[in-house]
Amino acid sequence: MFHLRSNSQTSENSEEIQRLKEEVERAEKELSDSRSSMLKEIETLKIENEEIRRKLETEASIREEFAEKHVNTGDADVSSDENIEQLKNELAEERKLRLEMQALMEQIIKRQ
Repeated sequence: MFHLRSNSQTSENSEEIQRLKEEVERAEKELSDSRSSMLKEIETLKIENEEIRRKLETEASIREEFAEKHVNTGDADVSSDENIEQLKNELAEERKLRLEMQALMEQIIKRQ
């Protein structure tokens, strides 16, 4: 059964509806601002990630060239099995880090 509302109840309801509309608008603006901030942060992280990836690749390349040069020249200090193994392990670790960075970058891109 429907009850007729008095003018004061209708007025209160209208005020409540208006208040709720304003609250929704504020929440939507906050959400939009947060989204914009997150997108800017993602872009910054992408740039930082790319810089780190390039540095790691450069460092790995330099280490590989260094190891090859000294192994090929027969440098006793560097070409010892222990040092070669250490270099190989370091290179493997750097490659692992590059793959992890790439995976993180892909996750960041998917979040967008």
